[in-house]
Amino acid sequence: MPAEPGTWMLLSWSQRTRCAALLAWLGLCAGCAGRGNLDLLESQLREQESLLRHARSEVTELQSQLAIARREQELLQAQLTSEMPRAGIETVQAFAAAQGIKFHSLLTAMQDVDGQPGDDQLHVLLFPHDADGDLVKLSGELEVELFDPGHEGGMERIGRWRYSNAESQELWYNGFLSSGFQLDLPLSTLPRGNKLVVHGRLKTPDGRQFDASHTVSTAGSGPQSGTSPEYLAPPRATLSERAQPKPADASREIQPASFTFSDDATIDRPVPDPFSGPVSISSSPDHSGDATANKPRALPSRAGEPAPVRELSGPSPFPSGLQTSDRWTDDTLPVVR
Repeated sequence: MPAEPGTWMLLSWSQRTRCAALLAWLGLCAGCAGRGNLDLLESQLREQESLLRHARSEVTELQSQLAIARREQELLQAQLTSEMPRAGIETVQAFAAAQGIKFHSLLTAMQDVDGQPGDDQLHVLLFPHDADGDLVKLSGELEVELFDPGHEGGMERIGRWRYSNAESQELWYNGFLSSGFQLDLPLSTLPRGNKLVVHGRLKTPDGRQFDASHTVSTAGSGPQSGTSPEYLAPPRATLSERAQPKPADASREIQPASFTFSDDATIDRPVPDPFSGPVSISSSPDHSGDATANKPRALPSRAGEPAPVRELSGPSPFPSGLQTSDRWTDDTLPVVR
């Protein structure tokens, strides 16, 4: 049996069109509303993430400040119990804020002072710093060690220098580029390798210890492992040992040239001498006494006669067909068309 027609089939064409347009509009509104809700959720999520990062940074900063405050409290308690010398509040804050030491990479290097091959002095700039890497001015027991890894037996210490708390205060340097403990350390043993390791240690009055290491380059002058002395470069010559200029050899001096002349000397020529024979000069008319000889010749005419030159008594007149401005009359004035 044929199926009965549904409600949609009973609607007219205009009613079907209206229903389809209504359904499309409802779907569009639903899609826009969903997209708008999604953008709103993403915006809220980004805002929450930003607030979370800000809160974490604040927590980290507060923890750092709390640790500094606790160290300041410990230092003050140690001063009250006479375990350490009395210090001002700024010194206590500097001790509490210090987190380590660091070598200045540009101002820490080897130097050649004596002029001989190889570096013989170590220049060091070492400074304490806080948690952010900023400079902190404080003093303490300072120790610097220099190691040479170029030895056959491995790392060997070729220098060690120690300074007390009072001596380290005198080593403090305030510069335009950087500040810190500045030291010029001469070496008693010349390095062999091209790389050296510098190790620094600072012990603060509150009992803490900070360590740092840095690698410097050097022009080693000591004998390398497996290198014979005869293959090494000779030492630099001093001013007195340098070769002096030798006096000029008398036999090699410039002597004046001597010439001898002979009356019957002849010169061999590859071609005959043009003046050896008689010179014939063609005769030419002499016009020295003629007054017309020096006058310029007139331009010849077509007939072979000189062109006549008309002498003018006044300025050159205009052609007969050309009218000047003083010859205009009312009849001949131009009319604007």
